[in-house]
Amino acid sequence: MEIGRLKLLEAAGLPAHRIKEQGFIPVLTRTEVNYKKPLVLGDDVKVVLWISELKRISATMIFHFFNQRNELIADGVQTALFINIDNQRPYKLPIEDRARFEPYVNEGLSNPPVGH
Repeated sequence: MEIGRLKLLEAAGLPAHRIKEQGFIPVLTRTEVNYKKPLVLGDDVKVVLWISELKRISATMIFHFFNQRNELIADGVQTALFINIDNQRPYKLPIEDRARFEPYVNEGLSNPPVGH
């Protein structure tokens, strides 16, 4: 999930080092994983994710994990809160940064539109 989130930030043009330079960071407030099939060390895993809800101070991401046979092996949900680094308070995402995430937002979809 961590790698998927980092790749999503990069794809949106906001890699982790850049958002930190802007004075905010995403902090996880919820993680849920549902395992459907076994995954063995060494298996290739494909992670597909999208943002199901994007608010001014938080985002909810949906993850699907597939094995090398393209079978769904797990799915998950994470919610992140944007916080100001200096005062540790919620940070309102600027409109221009929010717009960077819009291509990855698909509220209510059961099939992921974005692969990472």
